[in-house]
Amino acid sequence: MKARRLARRAGQALVVAYPVALGVVALLLHYVGEAHWATTVGLYLPAVFYLAPLLPIALLALWVGPRSLLLAPAAAALIALFPLMGLCWSLPSVWADEGPRLRLLSYNVDSVHAGTDAVAAGIGDADPDVLLLQESAFGREELVERLAQRYPVVELSGQFVLASRHPVLEVTEPDRIPYGDALRSPRFMRYLLDTPLGRIALYSVHPLSPRESLGAVRGEGLRRELATGRIFRGESREIVEANTGLRVLQIEAIAGMVRAETVPVIVAGDTNLPGPSPVLRRAFGHLQDGFASVGNGFGYTFPTKWPFLRLDRIYATSELRFVSFAVGCGRASDHHCVMADLTGSN
Repeated sequence: MKARRLARRAGQALVVAYPVALGVVALLLHYVGEAHWATTVGLYLPAVFYLAPLLPIALLALWVGPRSLLLAPAAAALIALFPLMGLCWSLPSVWADEGPRLRLLSYNVDSVHAGTDAVAAGIGDADPDVLLLQESAFGREELVERLAQRYPVVELSGQFVLASRHPVLEVTEPDRIPYGDALRSPRFMRYLLDTPLGRIALYSVHPLSPRESLGAVRGEGLRRELATGRIFRGESREIVEANTGLRVLQIEAIAGMVRAETVPVIVAGDTNLPGPSPVLRRAFGHLQDGFASVGNGFGYTFPTKWPFLRLDRIYATSELRFVSFAVGCGRASDHHCVMADLTGSN
């Protein structure tokens, strides 16, 4: 009898520990994030795995009782779905469907590896007024020729392409930023557009990818790295910290220019930062997130085959209002594109 009582209490403790553990993870990711290399890596892990114990824990709660213990797995599900996985839910707009609109599409095209036809098809179906491409420095020649047939303005700079039906008044390529013993690209472009919504400062962004640092942590496989202890020897940590430091500096450079603007602003592109990132909130928390404003679901954009990260985003200042938001363009890249319809906030 005593052993059964102890087993029941142990089961109850395990049930309660599940949401507590998820809560701790959520707090670490949201408030430590890029400040420590381990939580930086955690930001990019598939958050769906946090739901893996849910069914066994719920069954255990039913078995050990009382019924009120089911609140624990319910709380765990909410923590996993919202702060960790980034579930968004928005109500239909109550605003009148009138006035001029601007359709913007942002797309990391992965150097057009899937071919011009595949990339152009996704863009053509969306028919945006303004198109931003990132990671297009290689293999874009034919795609740019096609864009020039549809858009009166096409601007090229490094990996960035802008195609617009509306006049571009200014093109600003920011100065390089010092990092370590070198000057590095801040990896963004600024455009001033004259649109039906007025003048808008448009930023196309693509800060440094974490792929190299995550590959260093994975090494010959995470299980082997843990078993050999190599993951704790510092090599991986140094690579993660150096990679993260440059990405944070690039994001801060973007945010600094955005805050100095005197006209409405749109920031769009592959941010390479997932939802829980505190760096993302500090930089763009004062802006509207298009998907969070009018989207539903998770909005994951990477990778295209089994997406589990929302890296590609569109932000706007309060002078503008998101009417709709979509994730799509098929599998012509390793990223899905993001598209938004915007109008004036009044």
